[in-house]
Amino acid sequence: MLLFSRILLVGVEGLHVLSVKCEWQISTSNSDEIIKLELAFSSLDNSSNCEHNYIAVYDGPNASSGLLGKTCGNKTTVFTSASWSLYVVLQLTKSNASNALLATYFSERKEAECLEVESRISSDDKKYISSPEFPRLYKRKKECSWLISTSRGRVIRLEVVYANFPSKSTCFAKANLAVYDGNSNRDHVLGVVCGDESKTYVSTGQEMLVVLKGDNNQTGRFLAAYYSDVKAEECVGKIKLKAQRHTKNYIHTPSFPATYKKHPFKFSHCVWVISADGPDNVKLTITYSNLVDKSDCGVESINVYDGDELSNKLLGVSCGESKPTYMSTGRKLMVVFSSRNANGSHGFLASYYSVPDLNTPRQQQLVAMSSTSGYIYPPNFPQPYQSSISRSWAIRAKHSEETVVLEVAFSDIFLSPGCEIDYVVVYDGATEYDHRLGKWCGIEQPKFVSTGRDMFVIFHTNSTTEHTGFLAAYHTHTQGASSGSPSHVWLCVTLLIVIILVGCFFLVRHFFTKHGHPQWSGNRDRATESMGSGMDIYDHASTSVSMKSLLETS
Repeated sequence: MLLFSRILLVGVEGLHVLSVKCEWQISTSNSDEIIKLELAFSSLDNSSNCEHNYIAVYDGPNASSGLLGKTCGNKTTVFTSASWSLYVVLQLTKSNASNALLATYFSERKEAECLEVESRISSDDKKYISSPEFPRLYKRKKECSWLISTSRGRVIRLEVVYANFPSKSTCFAKANLAVYDGNSNRDHVLGVVCGDESKTYVSTGQEMLVVLKGDNNQTGRFLAAYYSDVKAEECVGKIKLKAQRHTKNYIHTPSFPATYKKHPFKFSHCVWVISADGPDNVKLTITYSNLVDKSDCGVESINVYDGDELSNKLLGVSCGESKPTYMSTGRKLMVVFSSRNANGSHGFLASYYSVPDLNTPRQQQLVAMSSTSGYIYPPNFPQPYQSSISRSWAIRAKHSEETVVLEVAFSDIFLSPGCEIDYVVVYDGATEYDHRLGKWCGIEQPKFVSTGRDMFVIFHTNSTTEHTGFLAAYHTHTQGASSGSPSHVWLCVTLLIVIILVGCFFLVRHFFTKHGHPQWSGNRDRATESMGSGMDIYDHASTSVSMKSLLETS
């Protein structure tokens, strides 16, 4: 913000004096502002090390402050103070008919500082976090992060009160707020805030990481939020979760596996809304249940809905020790746990993950061979891939003693922290529940080798930016064999064929030489001289005789 400006003009022309020294102290009345001095024009004498005629700028109120810089000649530059004051000295010790200087100076607000903050909260404590200088604009690319922790047996609740980010189409690549269920960006993403969304996030453990990403070209009042810890023994309202293909996550009654006891004067009501990656469905399995067993499940129950509202289709109700499995028809599923039991129970534990929509085939079965390489790539390649798609390839070696090799030749996939948005993940087996060999995005070109004959590859997208995708080659490698590629095999075969042909050539030459054929013996020149133009007839006859002899001999 430009608060004040003045033009400084110094001219010394035609003066024949030994020394001229001018000094200026420039300051601003606001301690949160800095000063910028821009040299627009300079024609000072350009001496070695600027010994004679120069301008020196100090970062403070006098010449004893730190030197920001010293310049001479016709250089133009910008000096920026670190605080509210700047000191300028113009020194002329050598006569020059054209010494001149033009400079402008002004004050502006300091750029907001963004630091990594660690904060620990105690029982019933409430604090606030916000973008630097909120509600002012935050324009820097530097990330802000807050690591929030609480005591054992408690969780963290983050409520986004105000947000003003770019729209979802550019949010992931530009500016956003990401919330992680742990202490690093490699942990599970609870959510990414875009636009003006106001959301609530609850950790499953004692730590939560909040990361604010800014951008020079995207401005706004990014965040005003507060957080407070909530007892893990209580239901915390509607919790939004993300289901992933490669990871099983869990939901459970508060304080599980300890006995769950509801508030003596309240009706317990816990709600989880689970969303699948892209167009996938959500699969939920009750792995453990020890609720009050009534015929109508009227005391304690687990209600599962095919969507994120109570008005959606009810998939089922369970209680007691029942352990059913549910599958959504869309990408969302809601679980509601209700309890009127004042005595308490051990509650329930359920796993969830996303699975492909069985109504739309998205998986290819491929066979890898050692003689040739096959290729996998996204739909529309090399055109940009679409958002919210999921494709998978099950690659199997032709022979059981072989392994599968996958080599990425080209990659242009949207880059995000931890490759959480768009990614390719490779598994050492036939399904996504086998050991994971690796995951990549961006422009990486990794190589993967399975330990058995199966490899499973998944490509998932959720961004709206334009990227080409990837191209990867697959082939097999025999276990225990050298790591030669199929091209080496063909080279060996070709070399063997050449050796056989050369051997046949010398064998035939030896045979014809033995039977006196002039083209293969040392008598060829003499035969040519004696026969003259009848050489062709002689050669043909000789060849016929030789072939006849060959047939008789054989």
